[in-house]
Amino acid sequence: MTREKKAGEIMLPVDAYPRVHADASLRETLESMARHRQNGTAGAALVVNGSGRPTGFITLRGVFKALEPPHSKVGDWPVPVFWDGLAEERCSRSEKISIADYVEPLHTACVQVGDNLLKVVHTLRRTRHHVLPVMDGDTPVGFIDAGAVFREICRLLGSADKA
Repeated sequence: MTREKKAGEIMLPVDAYPRVHADASLRETLESMARHRQNGTAGAALVVNGSGRPTGFITLRGVFKALEPPHSKVGDWPVPVFWDGLAEERCSRSEKISIADYVEPLHTACVQVGDNLLKVVHTLRRTRHHVLPVMDGDTPVGFIDAGAVFREICRLLGSADKA
């Protein structure tokens, strides 16, 4: 029977992902994430402070929150507004949108290098992220995404068929 891999064996190293400063604009972050997607990374960036120390991460989920349309009030209820051209307008203003409000602290949603596959699955599901930082203690060493987890599950299914 094939041995189940740990998070540290499935992850991509942290250097495969972009690093962005905590005060970066949404546009800078998107451009950096887009350049790194060619490495097979899953739409995330490590966020660092002024001295280059990792403090958090941002994923496509944070990007989507930053681009979300404004709300109008109908009575006491906020209702999102979706007029034509709004996405283009929000993207054109992305230089003025700071990512600071959309950054996740590293320890709010992460796994450790030695965590098993089901711990990773549970954390992905619980946090509703598609990618998570992988930590060695307090140090981010990589990211693991839902696609890598899916491939590992398929690998295990294949080995189960042979048993």
